[in-house]
Amino acid sequence: MNCDEARILLHALIDGELDASHAREVEAHIATCPACGAELAAYRELHEKIASADLRVARICVGIGGVGDGGDRSCCHRAA
Repeated sequence: MNCDEARILLHALIDGELDASHAREVEAHIATCPACGAELAAYRELHEKIASADLRVARICVGIGGVGDGGDRSCCHRAA
């Protein structure tokens, strides 16, 4: 496996999406390639930071129709 092939599969490796054979190939390449190993480490760090972040989705309320037309905007008044 070369670097281009390994880089394509790094995210899949982190997410556990590779079958055992492909995972072993990527891991074998990483063991001998400092550049790909560093890239994998950076992806894992990013993955961990995103997973541990306290992310919240903002509620966006758009009424039906234009502003001031009496459209239904009851979604804006529901409890979060």
